[in-house]
Amino acid sequence: MMSDEQIDLLYQQVAKSTSDLINCNYDPTAIAGVMVAQAMSIYKTVLSDEDYNNMIDFILENKDRVKTFEPPSIQ
Repeated sequence: MMSDEQIDLLYQQVAKSTSDLINCNYDPTAIAGVMVAQAMSIYKTVLSDEDYNNMIDFILENKDRVKTFEPPSIQ
């Protein structure tokens, strides 16, 4: 299992890549759509059908907790 530090680093790296794509003038909604499709494909690959469905339910139930995207400040 990944540590909180590893997850935070991973989050920062993906956020940086996302920010780079936005800065290259890709449509942010297209970027988000591709990321969602990839994430769901990963979940579908590594989870059982039951766990996949639970994950999708969890995402939907927590949709109002999602924050706006703020690229990380890179030092």
